[in-house]
Formats: sequence, structure tokens, C-alpha cells
Amino acid sequence: MYNLDIRIPGNMEAVVIQIRRMIVILATVTVALTGLWQVGRLWDAGVAAASPLLTPTLEASPSPTPTGTPVFSATLSIVPDRTSLRVGETLTLVADIDVSEGCQYPILELSLYQATDEPPIFAHIDPPADLLTAPITLPSAWTFRATHPGTATFDARSYGERYCNDFWNWHYLSGQSEPIRVDPAAAWLPLVSR
Repeated sequence: MYNLDIRIPGNMEAVVIQIRRMIVILATVTVALTGLWQVGRLWDAGVAAASPLLTPTLEASPSPTPTGTPVFSATLSIVPDRTSLRVGETLTLVADIDVSEGCQYPILELSLYQATDEPPIFAHIDPPADLLTAPITLPSAWTFRATHPGTATFDARSYGERYCNDFWNWHYLSGQSEPIRVDPAAAWLPLVSR
């Protein structure tokens, strides 16, 4: 009798495993190539022309329309309800921002104040301070009381983020009103007649 018990040393087991893997890979490639060969035979036989699933159709697709990025432009305006008043009277100023089409400019701060290089002749009534913070509704109305005679201009400044379909970035705007004249209060003297 013959003894067929063959022993494979430990490092030979790894070689056998690698050979088995190589056989599986070669079998997979052979099956894939056979399948491609069969598709080629069908194509040559004209089956592909008869089957809409295998026939590529070329359709004109609309070409994308290039859209330009709008250019950011904004104006901060200050419009007074009048340009002449007397001491003791109130003045209403309306601040508004006009932004170019296609752009956004949400503001986080809006300030409106008498120009700093002039002597103060107005006092805030509503709002009671120079600065508004978000959320801010535009147009924004501000009321001042004339306290002294003279001429004054008002400055406004906004701080926000501008966006024109590209990226957001911080942006400041400034504006100035036309000059406003404050005359002395009218003095009423009693009329004395004889």
C-alpha cells in the first residue's frame, strides 16, 4: 500500500492560497471577455439596430446660458421732511438704501447723526441714540428737535454684508443730507395800542 498523506510545510500553504486566488481572477477575466465577445457577435448580426435599448440616440441638449455676476452698487440716502424750520420744531429724516438689481445688502447697523464738524443744533427724539442694530427695517425714520439756530447736515452710515451671487463680504455705506437751516424761534410780543 502507498501512503498518500502529503505534508505541506507552513510557508507552502501561503503559496497554495495565492495560486487559488490567481485561478479565481483568471476565471473572472475569462467570463468577462466571453461576454464582450457575445455582445460583439450580436452587434455584428444587427440585433443592436433593432433594439432601442442598445442604440444610442443623440439629442441636442440646450447649451448653458452664461450668467454674469451683477456688480454691487448701493446708495444710502437721507431725505429730510423739510429744509427749513425754527428752534423748538421737529425734523424727520428718512434713511433708505437703494441696492443694484441682483444683489443683497442686509444691514446690521445704521447710524444717523448731525455732522461731527458742526456745532450741535439738534437733539435726538426717536430713536433716542445715534445707532440702530439688527433687525433694521428700511426706510428708517428718525426724528430730531431743533435746539439752536444755525445750519446743519446729517451723516448716515450703514454696516452690513453685500452679496451678488458670488460671496458675502462686509461693506460700509455713507450718505449725507442736504443742509438744513434752523431759524430762531418766533418771538410774539403783545400788541399795545392806544
